Amino acid sequence: MEKAIEATHRITSQEIDTLSSARLNLIKENSHLREIISKKDNEITDLSNPLPPL
Repeated sequence: MEKAIEATHRITSQEIDTLSSARLNLIKENSHLREIISKKDNEITDLSNPLPPL
């Protein structure tokens, strides 16, 4: 019974590690995409507010 518990614990720990790694990758990707969107938003704002003529 103890070996079964250890095996279950090992499998569960591996699954948690896998999910944690996937979560971290998604957080990084999300951050990158937010950065891209922010840059695009700034470009749109710049185009919407042209400089006054000299």
